[in-house]
Amino acid sequence: MFVRNPTEGSCSLTEKPGFLTLYGQAGGLGDVSEITFVGRRQQHIHASFTTCLTFMPVADGEEAGLCVRRDEDAHYELGIRRSEGRNLIFARLTVRGESEIVYAGETEAEQLLLRIESTEKEYRLTCSEDGQNWTALGSGLARALSPEDFVHKMCFTGAVVGLYATGSGKASSTPAHFNWFEYSV
Repeated sequence: MFVRNPTEGSCSLTEKPGFLTLYGQAGGLGDVSEITFVGRRQQHIHASFTTCLTFMPVADGEEAGLCVRRDEDAHYELGIRRSEGRNLIFARLTVRGESEIVYAGETEAEQLLLRIESTEKEYRLTCSEDGQNWTALGSGLARALSPEDFVHKMCFTGAVVGLYATGSGKASSTPAHFNWFEYSV
């Protein structure tokens, strides 16, 4: 599923055969605008969501990764972003519209495995370069993405887990290649 209609050319299954390629739009996960996001509804409380991302951003603001999202005001994500001329592995928690980067570390890795694990109490965000050794980047309360914390007058639709890319204010020219996505319970 998408958030709003995808922009023409922002998603491709043929650009790099065997991969989902995403190009970030100006809008990000917290914006009510066109964003590049491909996801699926979370159906289980205890689950693990993992993807393999190849991404080498070249312009500040470009980022791509894995996220769990309720709406513009509540989402958790981890991935790779370009900031002040450096590529960073990062984890960000957005609760009630307030975003906090809970982890940021410089990386030269072109490919990373990203994982979000959910329980009834929290979402844990981890990454790995080799698929064997996982590094904890942060965690956020599950309640912040649930109907119990929904304070707006809009309809609650549930958490959606997905792959995203953004240029953070302008369209990104760097492709994010996702080799696979796994939802396991």
